[in-house]
Amino acid sequence: MKILLIVLGAIALLILVVVVTGALLPKHHHVSRTASLRATQQQLFALIAGPQNWRPDVKHFETVPDASGRELVRETTSNGETITYELLDRVPPQSITRKIATEGLPYSGT
Repeated sequence: MKILLIVLGAIALLILVVVVTGALLPKHHHVSRTASLRATQQQLFALIAGPQNWRPDVKHFETVPDASGRELVRETTSNGETITYELLDRVPPQSITRKIATEGLPYSGT
């Protein structure tokens, strides 16, 4: 009986630690990355904004028609996952902003 109480107490403590850790995590986060490359802004923008055939994990890349006028692209990865992205903003050759448009994924972002 004493062992059972110890095991149940350990499980309850573990659950409490997980809940408290999850509550302390931020709801929103921003990720950025910086790199120095030997290419012009125009070359990099064309690469990032164009077909993603340069990425080894992307097996298929296509533009998707949308009745509401949104610009969508769909990628199929090497593990078979299909993700659709919506273009939000394009300022050549400085920035491009896309949002994950696929619903029901365990992650999202812009």
